[in-house]
Amino acid sequence: MNDLMIKALGNWRDFNDLLATIPEDDLREMLVYEVKHENRKSFVERLHQRFNTVRTMREREELMKGF
Repeated sequence: MNDLMIKALGNWRDFNDLLATIPEDDLREMLVYEVKHENRKSFVERLHQRFNTVRTMREREELMKGF
C-alpha cells in the first residue's frame, strides 16, 4: 500500500477527505488490507460501499460505450 492509502486508513477525518479520490484498484487493496489487518467494521463497510459505487460507475460506462 502506498503512503496515501495508509494515511487514509489512519483516522476518519483523513479517510473521508481522501476516499473520493482513491481509484478502484486501490480501494480493493485497502478493503483487503482492512479485513486482514485492522478489521474495523465501520471502515470495512465504508470501503466496501465506496468500492461498489466506483465499480458500478465503471461497469455502467463500459456498457454504455456500445450505444
